[in-house]
This record gives sequence, C-alpha cells and structure tokens, in this order.
Amino acid sequence: MNLYKEPLSRFLISYNLCSQRSAKNFIKNNEVVVNGNSIKDASFLVDTENDTVIVGGKILPQVKHKYIMLNKPEGVVCSTVSDSHKTVYDLLKGNFNETELYKLKCVGRLDNNTSGLLLLSTNGTFVNQLTSPENEVEKTYFVKLRDSITDKKSYVLKAEKGIEIPPENKSPAFISKSAFIKWLSDDSLEITVTEGKFHEIRRIFSALGNYVVKLKRLKMGDFILDETLNEGEFKFL
Repeated sequence: MNLYKEPLSRFLISYNLCSQRSAKNFIKNNEVVVNGNSIKDASFLVDTENDTVIVGGKILPQVKHKYIMLNKPEGVVCSTVSDSHKTVYDLLKGNFNETELYKLKCVGRLDNNTSGLLLLSTNGTFVNQLTSPENEVEKTYFVKLRDSITDKKSYVLKAEKGIEIPPENKSPAFISKSAFIKWLSDDSLEITVTEGKFHEIRRIFSALGNYVVKLKRLKMGDFILDETLNEGEFKFL
C-alpha cells in the first residue's frame, strides 16, 4: 500500500480549490497538470509527497502527511478527550504541537480494554482505505480466553461459518462474517476478521460461551505491530 497516494479530487479539495461536489467540474474546466501530464480524471491517484501538481500555472506545495504506529496500552481510549481515561493523544503530547496533534486521526478504534496496534495519520484517504467496510481489510488479534478449550475444531468451524451475535447496548444483533482462528494453546489464539463491529471479537466468544480476558491487535492490512515498541511508545512509518 502506497501511504502517500490520494485521488486528485481530494488533493485539490485540501487546497480549498474546489468542493467535493464541484471537484469533477473543476478538473474538467481547469488545466491540472501532474508530472507534466494534463489530467482530467478526478480519481487519478496523486503521490502527495513526490508528484508535481500544477493548477493554472501555479505549482501546489507537496503535502507531507504523517503516519504513526502506536502500541496502545489497556486503559487508554481512542478519543481526543475523556473524563475518566487517558487518551492516545495524551500519549503523543510533547512530540507534536497542538495543531499537528489533533490532525492525526485514529485508523480504526481500539476500546479501553484492548491493546496493541493502532495507526494514526493525517491522510484521510489512507484512513478510509483501511477502515471502509467494503474494503474488508483483515485485522488479526491475539486473544486470551477465560476457559480452556479441548474441542478447538468446533470454534474454528463456527467462526468460519459465521456466528449469530446478540445485540449489545445500542449495537444490533448480526451474523459475523467468516473469521479465522489459529490456536496457540488451550486458552489462547489468534483470530483474523474483516469487520469492525462494536466489540465484535468479545461478542463472538461470548456467543460461543466463553469470555475474552485479553485482547491485543497484532496486524491491520499490511501493517504488523512492531514488538520492539513498548506499550505507549510509537514510531513514524
């Protein structure tokens, strides 16, 4: 995945040259040149950090988006403010000024009790690519269960088939999409899902009659948690 590419329309919108509604007409009616080539396709992908984009004879400055991998600890929430918990932005303070800090958006949320891989970026296209349900991006988690399991195959088969998940709080009931389990021991495993439903993994194992005591995200799309990062630490991608 190229971190830096986004549609030409979104790139021009970021310079306030047009709106989402008017982007196609703007590109059609104006001379937009990318690396010496005249472009009329709003969906054309621009490398925001390397391509030269000229509009009306004026070179637009290249965008330097930020991409961060954070090893999120338990007890930290993926929101800008919280009355009861530390936030991921609290962990990053001191490394960015306030304007830079709050331009970073979480790429999918991890709840308070879930740790592990959290990506943050200023690139909205990148965020959408990884979080849009239609893209079915794979996410892999480490799971520690309360109860040891001897009939591991039944869990594997039921997860692959899809499980009826009862409603929880404001989240309605649903049938989970195929999930893939790799057992590590009698009470620990890795599970790969392509959805991002509310508390989905915890609800899957609850529906199977068990309880998740530890949940940690290891992988999201092409991005794998750097295990050299201590909890609360981050690095730039």
